[in-house]
Amino acid sequence: GLFRFGPKWSVLVEQMDREHQKIFAYCNEIHAMITAGKKQEEALPILKALANYTAHHFAEEEQLMGAHNYPGLERQVQAHTDLLDNVGQTISTLDKGGKVNMIEVITFIVDWLTGHILHEDIEYGRYFEERGIAV
Repeated sequence: GLFRFGPKWSVLVEQMDREHQKIFAYCNEIHAMITAGKKQEEALPILKALANYTAHHFAEEEQLMGAHNYPGLERQVQAHTDLLDNVGQTISTLDKGGKVNMIEVITFIVDWLTGHILHEDIEYGRYFEERGIAV
C-alpha cells in the first residue's frame, strides 16, 4: 500500500504496533478505492470502520498509559479527541451528502498518525521500557 508500516513506526509495545499497522491498512484500503475511481460514498463505510477502530485503539492506549501512570496521558487524550472530532466531522459531511477530498482526508489522517506515533506514542513506549514495564 501507499502507507507502509515498518520497524521505524514501532512504539516498543507490540499490541499497539499491531493496532497502528491495522489503522494504516484501513488508510491504504480507502486510498486504493479512491485512486481506483470509486466514489467517496463507496469509501464511507471503510472510513467509518477506520474511525471506530481508531477510537477503540485510542481507548486501549489511554487505558494502558493510565494503568502505568504515564505523565503524558492528558496530552495524548487531547490529541486523540482532536483527531476523532476531525474525522467525525468528515463522516458527518459525507453522511449528509456533502463532498470532501478523500485523498486530502486520508493524507491528513496518515500525516497526523505518523507524526503522533513518531513523536508522541514512542514516548510512552520509552517510558515503559525505561521503567521495566512489560506490556
